[in-house]
Amino acid sequence: MPALKRLAFEELLAHHLSLRKTKNQAKAWLAPVFIGDDAATGQFLNSLPFKLTGAQQRVIAEIAADCRQKHPMMRLVQGDVGSGKTVVSAYAALLALTAGYQVAVMAPRNYWRNNTIGIFAPGLQVLIRKSCI
Repeated sequence: MPALKRLAFEELLAHHLSLRKTKNQAKAWLAPVFIGDDAATGQFLNSLPFKLTGAQQRVIAEIAADCRQKHPMMRLVQGDVGSGKTVVSAYAALLALTAGYQVAVMAPRNYWRNNTIGIFAPGLQVLIRKSCI
């Protein structure tokens, strides 16, 4: 039994050290700093037909702070169906777009048609109006 515990400990330690090394290497990478348009992102948030939850506001603030850093953001947004992941991703996309970068959004076709376009539409309208001025 002690040998199995020792083996399990060594495997977990090796895994932990490997993850730490990868994380430290990623922090050394450079990424563009996104300084988005506060007016456009504010207009997008105000145009939503619902009020953001505290968790959504917190994650959006964290993502905005991450985008102002010069190293890549490594974030996985997960949650239950209907928890607001789409609005968070729309906000992140809008940050990149207003900073002058391109964005690709992937979602299953039926999901996109039924749900996502309604969340992304206000942000797209903000960008269309901004580009026409």
